[in-house]
Amino acid sequence: MAPPSIDLIPDTPVEPSSAKMRSILRLTMIVMVVATLLYGAVVGVTGWETLAAAWPRLGDGLLVQALLLVLLGYGFRFLRWEYFARHLGHRIPVARHLLYYVAGLAFTATPGKAGEVVKSVYMRRHGVTYPVSVGMLVAERALDVVVMGLMALLVMSWFKDYLPWLAGSLAILFAGLYVLVNGAGGRGMQFLLSRVSSSRLKHTLMQVSSSLGSAGLLLGRRCLGMGLGLGILAWGSEAIAFWMLADAFGISLPIVLAAGIYSLSILVGALSFLPGGLGGTESAMGVMLVAVGADLATALTFILVFRVLTLWFAVFIGLCAMGVVGAEPNEGRSP
Repeated sequence: MAPPSIDLIPDTPVEPSSAKMRSILRLTMIVMVVATLLYGAVVGVTGWETLAAAWPRLGDGLLVQALLLVLLGYGFRFLRWEYFARHLGHRIPVARHLLYYVAGLAFTATPGKAGEVVKSVYMRRHGVTYPVSVGMLVAERALDVVVMGLMALLVMSWFKDYLPWLAGSLAILFAGLYVLVNGAGGRGMQFLLSRVSSSRLKHTLMQVSSSLGSAGLLLGRRCLGMGLGLGILAWGSEAIAFWMLADAFGISLPIVLAAGIYSLSILVGALSFLPGGLGGTESAMGVMLVAVGADLATALTFILVFRVLTLWFAVFIGLCAMGVVGAEPNEGRSP
C-alpha cells in the first residue's frame, strides 16, 4: 500500500507553546556558555600569541571574505528550501520566508539541529502543515549528510586506513536515502498503522508517514539533482572559507584536502549528537590537521576562529531574525 497523500493527513492544531520555545532558547544559551568556556580554555592552553601572530594575515578583508562565503552558503541552502516549498505547492513571500529560514539558524547549536523545526512553526502561519514542513526538514538533512559524505571522501588519499569505515557509512546513508525515495518508510508506517489500536499513536504514525511521503517527493528524481547541486554549492562555500582561513594561520593544505577535513569533521560532530557537534567537530578537525602536519596550538586557534565565524555566526544572525519575526510562535498566525 502506498503511503497516504500528504494532503489527506490531519495536521496537529496546537503550536508549540511559548514555554517550549523558551526552553529551546535556554538550551541554546547554555550551549553558548559551555562553548565560551571551552574556547576560553583553548586560548588559555595555546596562548594569545598564536592568534596575535596570525591576525595581521587575517586582516579585515579576509575575515569579510570568509563571512561572505558563509553567507553565500546560507543563501544556497535557502534557495533549496524555497525550491522544496514550491515543489510541494506552497508559496510564501520570499523576504518573509527568508526571515523564517534564518530564524531557524538560531537553533543550529541544538542536537542534530533539531531546534530548526521552529521553521515549521512560522510556516504554519501560511498554511504549510507540520507533516509537509517536517518532511522538508528531513529531506534537507538527508541531502546535507549525503553531500558532506561525498565531500568527506576527498580526504581518503591522505587517510587510506579509514576508507572502509567511511565507505561503509556512506553505503548506509545511501541505503536510507533509497528507502525514503522509494516510499519504503511510508509502507513501513502503513504496516504499523494496520496493527495499532491507540488513536493517539495512530495519529502520530500518520503524521510520520505523511512527513516521509513529503521527504520522498523531494528526494525523487525531479528534485534530487537540484537538491544535491545546491547542497554542494552551499557546503562547498564554507569549505573554501575553511581553506582560506587555514592558509592565513600558516596551515597550507590542498583545497581538496581542506574540503575533505572540513566535511568529515562536520559529520563526526553530527554523529556525536552533541549540541552543534560541540567538541566532536573540533576534535576531529584538530586530529586531522595535526596528522597532516599542522602545529597543535596553531590548529586549535584556527579551529576556534573558524567555528566562531560559522556555527556561532549562524546562531547570532538567527537570533536577530527571531527578534524581527517575533519569538512568540502564536503571533501573526493565519487562520
